[in-house]
Amino acid sequence: MNRWGFGLWVTLLAAAVRLCGLGVQSLWLDEAFSHLFATLPLDMVWQAMIVDAVHPPLYYLLMRLVIVLVGGSEFALRFPSALAGVLTVALLYRAGLEFILAERFAPVTPEDLRTLEELRDHHLTPVEDFGSAYELYRLEEVSNEPQPKP
Repeated sequence: MNRWGFGLWVTLLAAAVRLCGLGVQSLWLDEAFSHLFATLPLDMVWQAMIVDAVHPPLYYLLMRLVIVLVGGSEFALRFPSALAGVLTVALLYRAGLEFILAERFAPVTPEDLRTLEELRDHHLTPVEDFGSAYELYRLEEVSNEPQPKP
């Protein structure tokens, strides 16, 4: 199996781990607040941001979009966080960080798995971090390539 075939299997396994049972448990209090904020009228979302300045406003707008497009089930609300986890695995693999991939990808306890399924924005951070790091690496590689002489 070639490197990319293996990466695809790792990514599919990451998706299976994160999506299996995603909507089984009901929302817990913190997730319920995210749902509440996402369903507030837009002007009130900005007011709520003053109270709950922990999460970025675009996260609530993303949740609002999810609710409008696919509904407000536990699975639908948690799906963006799970997808972010899967994208993190794919980005880590793509960037050649297999040693980090093994640590990030393989949750050891049921508590680790539960945390990966939560309806919170902190799962988007690794996607942004590793995606940005990979792009910087790629741009540096391109800038170091010999340029043809005019």
